[in-house]
Amino acid sequence: MTSNHHDERGVNRRKILECMTWAGTGVLWTIAGGMPRSMGIIGEAAAAEASGLTFLQISDSHVGFDKPANPNALGTLEEAVNKIKALPVKPSFVIHTGDITHLSKPSEFDDADRILAGPARRALRAGRT
Repeated sequence: MTSNHHDERGVNRRKILECMTWAGTGVLWTIAGGMPRSMGIIGEAAAAEASGLTFLQISDSHVGFDKPANPNALGTLEEAVNKIKALPVKPSFVIHTGDITHLSKPSEFDDADRILAGPARRALRAGRT
């Protein structure tokens, strides 16, 4: 079975990744009483009340990628960061997993740093208690 294999509902990894590119990806995690719980950064995370430790995970930004699946990966990352900044309760920290850049070019890392380490970092730090 390949990772792109359709299940009985017509869902496959490629379709999920395509949907994530236009939505901006991120998962808000809360840990209370030793039990982790995840929420998307749209809707339920915005309505969530903070209880216990919270952190946000973004993944696989692939800055520099520009193919039909996501012709503006940098814009998608900016959108995800803007959604994080708009959360009413800021996470304790943000972790990026997976590939930050697509081809590991210095300019791609510079672009990612501008988004992740510039104003976004200050806005996220402002939410800490």
